[in-house]
Amino acid sequence: MNFNTQKILDKVGSAKGMDFCNAMVLELSQASGADYTFIAKLNVEQYSSKTISIASKDGLIENVEYSLDYTPCANVAKDTICCYSDDVVKLFPLDQMLVDMNIKGYVGAPLKDSNGCVVGLAVALFEKEIDGIDDISSMFQSLSSIIEQEINPLIH
Repeated sequence: MNFNTQKILDKVGSAKGMDFCNAMVLELSQASGADYTFIAKLNVEQYSSKTISIASKDGLIENVEYSLDYTPCANVAKDTICCYSDDVVKLFPLDQMLVDMNIKGYVGAPLKDSNGCVVGLAVALFEKEIDGIDDISSMFQSLSSIIEQEINPLIH
């Protein structure tokens, strides 16, 4: 599976702010085959994250807020790209959201502000084992700097 990040950017077009975030999660979801894809902002003081935009297979859905305790997102918040092709719930059994959603695969990339501090996350969740995880991880990594430019005004 090879992803053309330019094709994704072309589809997102000249959208800005929330329109960009909504278009981006929809394109990331479609390109990766993820069951859920989201862009979220971190709340360091509360050790939580709140989605700015989230998409399921059926389109945009209501934003959620969740604790980072016992989640793979906590590792992403420490400035690490995290990829788990299968059985992510076995590694994070106390992440009730992953358990409830029956998630098997996870890809997450940190999003940084202009000072290099992690302020958000871009995440894809899969209800099945991820095929082509390296390509999906590369896609998220290559698009993260573009996402960062658009979300920074939204979260400050």
